[in-house]
Amino acid sequence: MSKNSKWLLVILGVLLVIFIGVFGFYLVYKLNGNEEKNKIQIEVLDEINDYGYSLTSLDSKYYKEEFEALRDILSKEEIDKEAYAKAVAKLFIMDLFSLDTKVNKYDVGGDIYYYSEDVKLNEYKKKIVEEFYNLLEDNTYGDRKQELPLVKEIEVSDYKIDTYILFPDTEKQREVSCYVVDLNWSYEKDLGYDKEGTVILIDNGKKIEVVEYKAKTN
Repeated sequence: MSKNSKWLLVILGVLLVIFIGVFGFYLVYKLNGNEEKNKIQIEVLDEINDYGYSLTSLDSKYYKEEFEALRDILSKEEIDKEAYAKAVAKLFIMDLFSLDTKVNKYDVGGDIYYYSEDVKLNEYKKKIVEEFYNLLEDNTYGDRKQELPLVKEIEVSDYKIDTYILFPDTEKQREVSCYVVDLNWSYEKDLGYDKEGTVILIDNGKKIEVVEYKAKTN
């Protein structure tokens, strides 16, 4: 084989390697691009300023209606604390038990209404992820087939003011006034999840926040 032929083979080999590399990069780029396009797009549709409450495109129509009711309560010059507590309790339950609107098990419902002290909030999220949302399938690309609950209606059945022990058995333990709200709710389809329970809330500065949920036991 002549020297020129060898050089020609070398050049062709180099060009082939470059072509394979470029083509491979193109395929990876296209595949990743398609995955990005297929991801669920979550938009923040509305917010209640100064309170940290937000509404997203994944929330149900009924949830959006209750969110607007909360906005109306908070827009008043003098806020009705009873109405505020009841509205937060309803939205907390709706968000927590509407698993169908969650992207994955780390998309914890009710967290924006929960007591915002770091330790207690983190404990709440950890408990929901590990004990309640643990079987929730991922829906990042909108292809989940799992049948999940969606709260259809909710109403307050009872309300009272009581006292609550915050941070029991710790140096931070203290007794505070609380709002106790009993609720019952229904789903688009009954899949065996809670339908009655009690939400306990306290004043925390400007906001009223959830500190505990208790399912009704028969």
